Amino acid sequence: MKTQFIRYKNSQIEVLKFGEGEKLLIAFHGFGDKAKLFSPLTSLSSVYTVCAVSFPYHGATDWKEGLFSKDDILTIIQLILEKEGKEKFSIMGYSMGGKVALSMIPLVYQQLEKVYLLAPDGILTHPLYDVITIPRKVVKLIKLLMRMPPLFFGLVKFAFKLRILSKFLHDFTFNHFSTKAQRHRFFNVYDSLGDFIPNHTEVHSILNRHGIPAEMVYGVRDEVIPVAGGEKFAAKLTQVQFHVMDKGHLLIDEDLDKLLGESLSEMAR
Repeated sequence: MKTQFIRYKNSQIEVLKFGEGEKLLIAFHGFGDKAKLFSPLTSLSSVYTVCAVSFPYHGATDWKEGLFSKDDILTIIQLILEKEGKEKFSIMGYSMGGKVALSMIPLVYQQLEKVYLLAPDGILTHPLYDVITIPRKVVKLIKLLMRMPPLFFGLVKFAFKLRILSKFLHDFTFNHFSTKAQRHRFFNVYDSLGDFIPNHTEVHSILNRHGIPAEMVYGVRDEVIPVAGGEKFAAKLTQVQFHVMDKGHLLIDEDLDKLLGESLSEMAR
């Protein structure tokens, strides 16, 4: 595995590259993760050269452009294609990266070979965890409370004791709001994601009309991304493999690697 950096405007985009397959796969991680998240998926290496991207405000990506948009991600994809000397590619998105991948489909479908959606945001997300649906007034209140971290985290602990907050949300808050850098990342990503709202009808139409296969993986114990939403989405696709694993939201590990490896083996037969 090799870490590379792609120059974009005034920024440097971290890309983790692995695999020696003839096909190209571009992968996008979830909120708070980084490109290295995909490193366990070594079974992809036989078919794909994988380029996993660290989003703005994530990993070792040095982002200088303020908010990011679909146009920014589209250009980064095209820069990777140019660097790898490819015209076609497959796309993989996990969690927040799933929302981004879905939003890219109408822009890159002529170059797409396959779509992998791993517990993707952008189809159906539990209301408590859907960043996009957080009202602006609530975000402004959080920003205000962030000026007094002891008060904010005291309220979080109190809400957790009263079972108003789940353990996932409690841990998420402490993991992603504890430092100024983390808080800066959250609010910039929140403001950026408004540009990444996929049109399901359009995505279904494109994938079906152009015969682009999709592979979807969900965790049966996932409290963030419900399996039911994925099942309804998959039911409208003509070429889809749908997997449900005995996991929560954290899907990317050796078990997923084995599942994807078996899927690739079946395709090769």
